This record gives sequence, structure tokens and C-alpha cells, in this order.
Amino acid sequence: MAKVSRRSFVRTVSAAGAAMIGSKAVSPVMGAPQRMVMQQHNGAISAVVQSPDEAACQIDSTIAMNSGVALGGIGTGFIELRPDGCFYEWLIFNNGPWAGGLPASLAGVSPGMGPASLQFLVRTQQSGQEPKLRRLALRAKQNNLYSFGYVQDVESITFDAWFPMTTLRYGDSTLPVNIKADVFSPFIPGNARESGSPGFYLNFTIENTSNETITVSLLSLLDNPLARGCQKRMLSNATTQHGSTTALTMRADATPESKTTIGSLCLSATGGKHSWISGTYSQYIGTRDLPVWHTRRVNFMLIDALQPFFAQGKLPNAPATHDPAETFTLHTCNILLF
Repeated sequence: MAKVSRRSFVRTVSAAGAAMIGSKAVSPVMGAPQRMVMQQHNGAISAVVQSPDEAACQIDSTIAMNSGVALGGIGTGFIELRPDGCFYEWLIFNNGPWAGGLPASLAGVSPGMGPASLQFLVRTQQSGQEPKLRRLALRAKQNNLYSFGYVQDVESITFDAWFPMTTLRYGDSTLPVNIKADVFSPFIPGNARESGSPGFYLNFTIENTSNETITVSLLSLLDNPLARGCQKRMLSNATTQHGSTTALTMRADATPESKTTIGSLCLSATGGKHSWISGTYSQYIGTRDLPVWHTRRVNFMLIDALQPFFAQGKLPNAPATHDPAETFTLHTCNILLF
């Protein structure tokens, strides 16, 4: 192995702490002599272990960003989009320290919305090949290569924020497409009403980088935070279509003393062919954790919504509107076994 002076080694390792994510990795030849070289590109410093035959294993890293861009109309609260592509700080319920000192009886229960509560995934398929499914995010906790090896995060995200627009470019060398999302909230100078709309938009642009036709599907998963903490949440979901737009609206008819999570929430899509699941369990879609639903009812089988989407590229158009557990009654019956 090539000799490296102590001073050179310390300088090299120290610089590696400022590396960035998103480079291609190629495994080196095992057992071959190797050397570590520092590379710098556009201000990013990375450590590269090279063998004499030029095969290299490059590992780039960076410190996670704990802040991002606020999405939401003026005076309506906001949700924070961070450079990892996930949505944090759901400050739209008026039940935290920012709620103006509400008494305990009115503070309500936090809905617990976090980075898994709103997710976007992309599925691509080329003719004669297996489909590929990627999360449009970079979050290690949501990956499980043992049980869910068919879905992974994209390789990198380029985060470009400039008010009132934010652009995310998702990099993945294994996909035959380039994907970009322009994210923004309504902001119209001189129009306070429209600028105070409680919501935001994501405009996805997908470019085919291959020489053949690619089938692409975008999937959005949204947890329902309404009436969280109520014994009977009395949820109702409705799917409506207006021209090229399909909207899924979630409402709650519960009447708790605290109204912090009472209202409505809407997720809509425009363009393309739409499919949906109006309502299901959070364990099934994985908006609380990894999509793992193991119960004795199904003999501890791992079932989730991503498996059929991965296979077919669409959802089954399940029109559930209410939680069946709130109206289900188990009647006594006699069973005779032979």
C-alpha cells in the first residue's frame, strides 16, 4: 500500500467532513492496493478510495438540514419543505406553542404529522423490464431493504429555494427519466385573498431520457390528521372530479371541545389518468411509519399499498367514505364445528 504522511492523512480526512451527497458508487477490486484521494467539484469535497486499475468507491456525505421553506398562504400557517424532500413542522393546527397560550382543555391532541405524513413516489417501467419504484425523498428511516427492497429513495436531490418558488431536482441514475418539482404557495401582490389561500402546489415535470416509451406513475400518500385524539373521529372522505382534476377531500364531523384539528383537508391532482384509495388504515399506506401491517387476522403477513402499486402502476379506485369501525357491530352467533 502506498505510504501517506501523517500530515497528509490528517488534512485529507479533515476535508472529508464537508462532502456532499449524490455521487455514483463503483465497488473497488477487493484485496487490491488502494489509495484515498480528495476531489473537489463545485465546492463539494469528497473522499475517493482508488485502486490502481482506476476502479473507485466514492462516499459523499453531508450534514442534514434542519430547516427549509415554509409552504402556505399568508396568515394560514405553514408546512416546511426541507432539502431532503420531506415535509416537516405542520404548523396548521393551532395547538402548539405558537397557538397563543390556549388553555389545556382547548389545546387538543397533536395530530403527530411528520415527514412520513405526506409522501410522493414515482414508478417507471420500460417495455419488457421490471418496474422501478422510488421515493422522491432522502430519509434513511423510511427504507427497509430487507422487507421492501423494491422501493428505495432517489439517489440525490438538488434543492433550489428562491421566494416564492422552490425547485427540487431528483437525481437517480437507475431511472430512465429526469424529474423536477416546482413547489410554491399562492403569492399575488395586491391580491390578499388569493395570497391567503391555505395550501400549496407541486408542479412535476418528467423528461424521458431514453429512446423508448416509458410508463410513469406518480403516487401521493397523505395521512388524515383531522379530529385526532377523539374517541369517535367521525371522518368522511369524498372523491370528486372536475374536468382534468380529481380531488380527495377529508372532513370530520366530530364536535370536541378543542377545535384545533376540526376542519377539512384536500389533496388533488391535475393531468394524466387518476386512480385513488379514498380512505384506508395508516398502517396500510405507511404514513405513520414503514408500510407494515402485521396482524393475527392475516397471520402476520406484511401487507401494504405499495405492493399492488409497484405491480400495476395504479390504485384500485376504492371509494371508502367512512371508517367502518365506527358503525360496525359484532352480533352474537353460534358456530357448529364438524
